[in-house]
Amino acid sequence: MVNLEHLIQEYNLVEVRGDDFIIDMMYARSNNIVSTPVYKNIGFGDKAFLNAKAYAALKKLEPELKKLNMKLRICDAFRPLEAHREFLRLAPVKGLFKAVPEESLHCHGLAVDCCLTDENGKNLSYPTEIDAYTPEFAKELQNKNYDNYFRHLSKAGYNFENCSEEQKQNRQFLRQFMQNAGFSPIPNEWWHFNFI
Repeated sequence: MVNLEHLIQEYNLVEVRGDDFIIDMMYARSNNIVSTPVYKNIGFGDKAFLNAKAYAALKKLEPELKKLNMKLRICDAFRPLEAHREFLRLAPVKGLFKAVPEESLHCHGLAVDCCLTDENGKNLSYPTEIDAYTPEFAKELQNKNYDNYFRHLSKAGYNFENCSEEQKQNRQFLRQFMQNAGFSPIPNEWWHFNFI
């Protein structure tokens, strides 16, 4: 079981709070790509934390969210090393999670997985769900069938064009929105942003 107070001090973490953020930590529930509430199982719970500098950057988005009548859904933020190791055990497939937990920016509170929603909390339309999650693909991963999921995961990249114009626009808008606050996208996951 993790010691939350120790983690907060070690990584200079601040809890993500505010009416403009929807905290929906996917690894605190079982409907995620590893089909296990890993965060709850290790005593981490369902709160979102970020390094204080990353959190300060995220808070800069609040006025714009209010202006747009939108919210930011946070599905992953700081990730304890114990959780990352459990992900690697549950889904031992190259490329899904960083092979070395210490190299994951999530494990330093410097990465966030997110999407924009309307004012009522309904996600905007994107080419995939966050983590390209579906119950069917999660079940395939449990059964160690990885190929179909990785084909589906390819839809998460910024170069994926076989989706609606609305999805492309939402993907690009989220990217620009997060970049304006100092976060950097990665090419293969539209929902993932680093603060470095």
